[in-house]
Amino acid sequence: SMAVLAACGERLAVLYDEFRALAGTAGLFSFGLSAYLYMRSFRESALLARGGNSGCPVHDFFMGRELNPRIGSFDLKLFCEL
Repeated sequence: SMAVLAACGERLAVLYDEFRALAGTAGLFSFGLSAYLYMRSFRESALLARGGNSGCPVHDFFMGRELNPRIGSFDLKLFCEL
């Protein structure tokens, strides 16, 4: 991405200048995605993970209740781990 910015003539310092906004947005996005996946795991058709179904909501939220959450054929847990 830095090569693209350099090729386009953009200042590379824009990443430094906008670091707080980028970090804040990434944090909000990850929390929102986690909350969405946690709420979605309460569907009756959800296949629950053994370690993420402890009964403690805080533990289950951070470990992930659903085994392989997907949107269509897109595996979200695999995407987020890579």
